[in-house]
Amino acid sequence: KSNSHQASYRDSTKRAQNSDPDARCCEAKISIHFKTGDSEIEEHYKEGLKMIASQARIIGNSKIEIFGYADRNGDAANNLKLSKRRSDSVKSFLTQNGVDRASVTTVAYGETKPLKSRPGYESDFFDRRVIVHIRADESLITSQLVKETN
Repeated sequence: KSNSHQASYRDSTKRAQNSDPDARCCEAKISIHFKTGDSEIEEHYKEGLKMIASQARIIGNSKIEIFGYADRNGDAANNLKLSKRRSDSVKSFLTQNGVDRASVTTVAYGETKPLKSRPGYESDFFDRRVIVHIRADESLITSQLVKETN
């Protein structure tokens, strides 16, 4: 397999000036991709997810948001279910690696948020994804989503 499909991991740890040196304001993000119609996490993404789990344990009171997506091939209702299975698969992996289940929120978008306006082989690959955010504060993206839907 090509290394172009490796997990990307970003850690932008920051410390506020004049704050407790143990206080952390951290954010990390990982994107993983899936085979067509599949929700199984491929082996080469697991190390990045383990890093997220480790970061969550270090932070202690972290919140994790998992966003699942699918490409536009097939039925929209099935793609929504598939994106839910993908986000649940990642949540299960993280909790098996020590993350508190209560600290994880999942959102399934199905095919409603493609990265490119036109489907194609490459764009379909990038649409079959799960994005994982870890936050040390209460500014969760999902809390904003709830407000939008009311």
